[in-house]
Amino acid sequence: MGMGGVQRAAKTAKYLARDGWNVTVLTCTPDVSPYRDESLLHDLPPDIEIIRRSDPLGISKKTDSSYGYILKTGSGLMGRMARIPDSKVFWASKASEKAARIIKEKFIGYIMTTSPPPSVHKVGLSLKKHFGVKWLADFRDPWFADELRPLTPFHAILKARLEKDIIKNADAITSVTSSHRKDLILRYPQHESKIYHIPNGYDPEDFDGLIESNPSNLTFAHCGTLCSRDGVEAFFDGLEECVSGGAEVASKIEFNQIGAVNEDIHDLLTKKYNHKIKINFSGYLSHKDALQILARASVVVVFGGVSTESIEIIPAKLYEGLALKKTVAAVVPKESAVYDVIKDVPGAYHLDPDDATALGNSMNKIISAYNSGTLFHESRESLIQKYSRKYLADQIGKLLEGV
Repeated sequence: MGMGGVQRAAKTAKYLARDGWNVTVLTCTPDVSPYRDESLLHDLPPDIEIIRRSDPLGISKKTDSSYGYILKTGSGLMGRMARIPDSKVFWASKASEKAARIIKEKFIGYIMTTSPPPSVHKVGLSLKKHFGVKWLADFRDPWFADELRPLTPFHAILKARLEKDIIKNADAITSVTSSHRKDLILRYPQHESKIYHIPNGYDPEDFDGLIESNPSNLTFAHCGTLCSRDGVEAFFDGLEECVSGGAEVASKIEFNQIGAVNEDIHDLLTKKYNHKIKINFSGYLSHKDALQILARASVVVVFGGVSTESIEIIPAKLYEGLALKKTVAAVVPKESAVYDVIKDVPGAYHLDPDDATALGNSMNKIISAYNSGTLFHESRESLIQKYSRKYLADQIGKLLEGV
């Protein structure tokens, strides 16, 4: 499967195997996702065994280029009522049975479960209780960040109980942001010693062969799903304001969107802005192809969460944007986890969607730097080595060995 969340698991498996771990991956069948990226699979060492279990309720989706990049809205209310904690709960039941057989056959002593979906941690709970294996529970997003608010108090109670069981029984818990770690410690202070922060990152090998160039136009590029209208509208309002009245500047600006777009945001962009700013929609691309577009852009744009539920989420492409010798523009509130990462990084601009004046000032600085030929084009390697996927996998390996 493609999408950014896959890479944390795939890169961890890759580098643990290189470090001498015998790695077995238990996952789903890939036909339930419309977003495929075989390059991520080919990146893995050949001695990693991948075992798949299908989702009993999974619906096969189109996997070719005809799949639309515009995400339609829909509630799925009845399904959400029945599936706790999420839609993969029935897959987790089948996976637990398969995992038990794998552990017996391979004498596996360490397991790592990574969410979302949170149902994967039910597999970890089952294996921990039945086999006493050492268990690391990894949260790529804050708890249930992929779900809407609990539908009923009953749902909230069941989800809270599952979270408590996971935190209590896991030998180590890892979170991708320091703020989420602090939140977990605040709620579970008795388990502070086993809650760790291991961020997402970038794989230097993914940049081998990439050609970084500086386009003649001022090209903004964003890779990832556009699903938060507030941040997107604030960005384009600020950009439009900066170029209003300057036809020459406006004609040199374009925006490349790589990945899916919510239907309402697509309508917003095409109807409100596309007549002044050239906007290109690429749809979903392989990881390598997406990185190449970012490498040929003037500015890598990162949209972060603006709601209370998503403000702690750091888009995976932030780290890859910083790994490129490019200007980075982060459209996030000042209290967000993204801001904590970029606030002291050279060539990174903060565009606050809650402060139109400050956002406009930052946008003007970017445009001025472009006009004067002084846009950032330097390496940040010494500052971001701590986000290397190999280094992060090493940290996970040390946690597993130490539990």
